[in-house]
Amino acid sequence: MSESRPDWLPPAWWVRLRNRKPWVWARKVGRIRRWDVLVRVAAVVWWDWFGERKVDERWPHLDAWVSQRGDGLDVPAGVVEKELVRLGYDREAAHDRMRTGRKREKWGRA
Repeated sequence: MSESRPDWLPPAWWVRLRNRKPWVWARKVGRIRRWDVLVRVAAVVWWDWFGERKVDERWPHLDAWVSQRGDGLDVPAGVVEKELVRLGYDREAAHDRMRTGRKREKWGRA
């Protein structure tokens, strides 16, 4: 009989992404071929994993892309969602992220 994971315990995908080094994020995000998609994905990744850091702990690895201001880009949410899954996000979490515009705060600070 298998026990289910307790609700308070972060899932494995979340732990993997939380522990990912900033240069690895930059390398993986940088592989996205479409510039508009890359800018939108970089913004999501920055907010989810870089944005809450204090200034002295700042990771500048995605700044060049995030500074492009992808808000006005017309990139379908499904395209961004697909790239988030390719980067390691859980499908449901990527879908929720694009639908609500917010990451899940359930497991604490990234």
